[in-house]
Amino acid sequence: MKIKLTILSILCLFGAFMLQTSCKKSGNSSPSESEVQLGMLTSTWTLTDVQLDGLPQEGFHNFELTLSGSISATEYNYVTLGRPALSPWPAGGTWSFGSSVNSQIIRDPGTDSELVMTYSINDSALEISYAYSGEGFAGGRTENVSGEWVFTFIKK
Repeated sequence: MKIKLTILSILCLFGAFMLQTSCKKSGNSSPSESEVQLGMLTSTWTLTDVQLDGLPQEGFHNFELTLSGSISATEYNYVTLGRPALSPWPAGGTWSFGSSVNSQIIRDPGTDSELVMTYSINDSALEISYAYSGEGFAGGRTENVSGEWVFTFIKK
């Protein structure tokens, strides 16, 4: 009888240990890919290079992009400063992750200005590229801003 009680006690302790271990794992789960990417993207970025159809562009020397947001949201905010008169960027708006969280964002989702953009990021640099075919913002003309854009930023 004592052996049965000892075995039963050991099994109960083992079960409690397993339950506690599984609860700790679920409570301390790893962040999702969107949480990781949002954490890396949320910052103010200073432009270091911009190209349109492979050619360097002038007038962006004061350009900054600020990306912000909370992981509890599905859409986040962006603001630009220092845009030239002819720019494929509006002053600000919203963005969300695209179908590939670690390489695609959608600028102004669900609007007439919606634009799918590809990005790559590390701790200090961000590159955003996209094909733009709409009218320019801040009084720009379409023929001057249409094409394949590549923006390279460093974290401010």
